[in-house]
Amino acid sequence: MKEERSIQSLLDEVRQREQEELRTAVMYHGKKEKDGWTYLFGDERPIIAAYIGDEPADVVILSVRMDKEGHLTIIGEEKLDRTISFELDPDNIFAGQMRYVTSQITEYGEK
Repeated sequence: MKEERSIQSLLDEVRQREQEELRTAVMYHGKKEKDGWTYLFGDERPIIAAYIGDEPADVVILSVRMDKEGHLTIIGEEKLDRTISFELDPDNIFAGQMRYVTSQITEYGEK
């Protein structure tokens, strides 16, 4: 008998795949630093849906950093309040949204 997978497990799988694609894009297009890679977005910044605390919001992504162990640090601002930058947990990004960040990097990346 085939084991059924829950919607949540499928969404978690999508998020993990999106994070792997983002890691690859940051490594290839980001700036190499002593302890990892950083990609800073210019004028064209992706806007994605994510949870900020318990509330969903549109988030403008400013940068993505990956350390040598593959840990992602994503810095963003709430679209409606661009005064405070914050670290966004990659697991709080809605499934299917991270691809906007990755595609922006691969489209505008420098390598």
